[in-house]
Amino acid sequence: MNSEKKIARAIDVGYGNTKYTLTDGMDGNEIECAMFPSVAPVSSRKGLEAFGSPRDTTSVDVEGTLFEVGPDAMLGMAANASRTLDLDFARKPAYTALVRGALDRMKVPRVDCLFLGLPVSSVEALGRDLAQRMTGLHRLQDREIEVKECMVVPQPVGGMWDFGVRNSMLPHLQSSNSLLIDPGYFTLDWVVTRGLKMVGVRSGAANNAGMAAILRAIGESMANTIKQREGKPADLTESSLDRMDEAIRLGRPFRFNGKAEDLSRHMAAGQKVIDDGLAKLAHQIGTKSDIDNVIIVGGAAHLYQASVVQMFHGYDVRVAQHAVYANVRGFGMMAARRAGLHAAPAKAEVGV
Repeated sequence: MNSEKKIARAIDVGYGNTKYTLTDGMDGNEIECAMFPSVAPVSSRKGLEAFGSPRDTTSVDVEGTLFEVGPDAMLGMAANASRTLDLDFARKPAYTALVRGALDRMKVPRVDCLFLGLPVSSVEALGRDLAQRMTGLHRLQDREIEVKECMVVPQPVGGMWDFGVRNSMLPHLQSSNSLLIDPGYFTLDWVVTRGLKMVGVRSGAANNAGMAAILRAIGESMANTIKQREGKPADLTESSLDRMDEAIRLGRPFRFNGKAEDLSRHMAAGQKVIDDGLAKLAHQIGTKSDIDNVIIVGGAAHLYQASVVQMFHGYDVRVAQHAVYANVRGFGMMAARRAGLHAAPAKAEVGV
């Protein structure tokens, strides 16, 4: 009998970033995570690395096409290229390339149990096929890695597991109703659970209600101001939107066309996207009176937080620590549990 320790890992391929786990928490520390942008340009290095520092990317073969994925993959994109914002994204070769790039960076000989996440609106249609396609051998840059078992779950469910384990609240969640709100890059997802089971009729997603739409609305408002001020159009590229995202998250100045722009003057445009998304959420979940817990996860949690707190005034609204990793940490815990391991508990969250 093979007594070798099983390897459990998780990957969350979002429209904005691909998050993945590097450990299973069995060493007593928190599950270690990392991420890179969810862009996969066709590889075109062309020897340019001889003139500068090498890009931190991996070339991945999918169906005979080499894709470049990793932290510096944006450097391989054409100026007018953009991320894939498509509900069928999980079926595309670029998605497989991102999964394989994450597997490569895990530096493990195999994965016995891999958990992946999909938006709530995609799990039923794409989940089974995705799990089958990701199970088996994957060719990486210099080796092959086998995924022995793959499970696909709704993205916010990972956030619930992360929150429950982190706060030693799984028993409480099992006996209460919870609302998990997950504003990502493309979609705003939400899951209503009764105990640890999803209530499908009250769960759902709003497309074009995540970070991408918020940034685009803010950017278009800024572009209109620039056009009125300078009499020329302002081109919004994927790179400029990424820099805008970073400026908002980190509170840094934002420069566009060589000049500092005050983004605070344009945040109202992004707020409309948030309000529209939450209106769809409110319609889908129906009554709020039976919701016991409200938990926010996801990369755009910092933008949605104030509006969710206002919407659920009087509730104990919680925001996941390092919210961008909440789902994949939860997937990692679920993978470890299924593999017969037990991920270590993490530090408690802070209420809002």
